[in-house]
Amino acid sequence: MSRIFGPIRQLAMVVKDWEKAIHQWAEVGVGPFYVIDNFKPEVYRYRGVSMSGPVLTLCFAQSGPVQIEIIQQKDATPSAYMDFLSSGLEGCQHVCAWYGN
Repeated sequence: MSRIFGPIRQLAMVVKDWEKAIHQWAEVGVGPFYVIDNFKPEVYRYRGVSMSGPVLTLCFAQSGPVQIEIIQQKDATPSAYMDFLSSGLEGCQHVCAWYGN
């Protein structure tokens, strides 16, 4: 827990296959997941450039006080998610601290 930002409340995972990921989380007791398919941000900037946003599948579940977010990008729009995956990584891409109780 940070004295400035508060406790960690979200772990966000960037994956290549959201269905496989939520099944893996379910095997350890996390779920059910709420799935938003084909989400596209209306306002999007990447590295300072405004452009059409990526198409995403977003999945959310609670594990106690921590929200698990699964993110799969479904197109080739430049993004931090694509950077993460193209570097050979798959997994926790960011954590989030929520203000307040």
